[in-house]
Amino acid sequence: MVRKVALLYKIIPKEMDILKRRYYILKAIYAVQPIGRRMIAAKLNIGEKIVRSDIDFFREEGYVNVSTSGMILTEAGINLLDQLKELMNELEGIKRLQEELKSVFQCQNIIVVSGNADDELEAMGNIGRSAAKLLQSLISNDSIVAITGGNTMKSVVKHIHSKNEPLEGMLVVPARGSLGNNVETQANTLVEEMAKKIGCQYKLLNLPDNLSEKAIISVSKDPKISQIIEYIKKANIIVFGIGNAGKMAYRRDLNKTVIDVLTKRKAVAEALGYYFNKQGQIVYDSKTIGFHLDELKKNVHPIAVAGGESKALAVLSVRHFIQNGSIILDEACARKILVLSKELNL
Repeated sequence: MVRKVALLYKIIPKEMDILKRRYYILKAIYAVQPIGRRMIAAKLNIGEKIVRSDIDFFREEGYVNVSTSGMILTEAGINLLDQLKELMNELEGIKRLQEELKSVFQCQNIIVVSGNADDELEAMGNIGRSAAKLLQSLISNDSIVAITGGNTMKSVVKHIHSKNEPLEGMLVVPARGSLGNNVETQANTLVEEMAKKIGCQYKLLNLPDNLSEKAIISVSKDPKISQIIEYIKKANIIVFGIGNAGKMAYRRDLNKTVIDVLTKRKAVAEALGYYFNKQGQIVYDSKTIGFHLDELKKNVHPIAVAGGESKALAVLSVRHFIQNGSIILDEACARKILVLSKELNL
């Protein structure tokens, strides 16, 4: 494919530039639809006259619908965008990047999407869209899926497509208790939303995320709580985000003593309530109710999602726990990971 792309650039360089421009226009529409021409022109730094011409082409071909509220992609437009992704991955060098990451992660699936989630909302949408597509390719009527909360997971759930035939036997559960005060990104909220889209069953874990160890022992004896814990342990797919240790400690409202421990032990990453140093060693376990890392040694497919250059070291630190599964990253995070892996001789 790389040779073919290089050949096409030699033969039809102008047409390849048009292809890339039209792809980015379709992608920009899909990311924030409905959207106006002027905003597209400003967002992509393209002249309005050129955007108008391309939109007219898309409309005539049935790829875009235009109304007073803005432009949206038709089903045909969405399919076209999806079909163009492989070619565009080559044009953007992303496929090559995925190949280079294989020596670092050694997991089943490595998916890299364009952008930098640290400063681009589109990148978060790209991560969510790709993770949702992967998840829906893996689930079946007997799946038990555990998911965490957070903004990245919110993007994943947002891009789950409702199916004509519901998976009534499937079950979605929160991987752990609720996190923070933002209800929209709590695991329980996302579990319910995902289950309704898929048309499957769900169970909620109505507990805060930062209970004391004594409280955990106590509430675990409750029959309803213990039943949900058993479902979580039986999950065969776990979807979770990876965070920077300091930021996650703050979001989880950990006390100063714990934060001092994390600092002393040089924690750089957090996933599923565990904190890791840059060597990938667990330096602190928050002892939460829910999914535990030991479960990843069993027949579980982990799907890790993370974006932004700032997450690169955190992602590297948990790489050993996703060897049997998949990881979805944005391009900025992926490129930084390659740099760090060489610096750390990984």
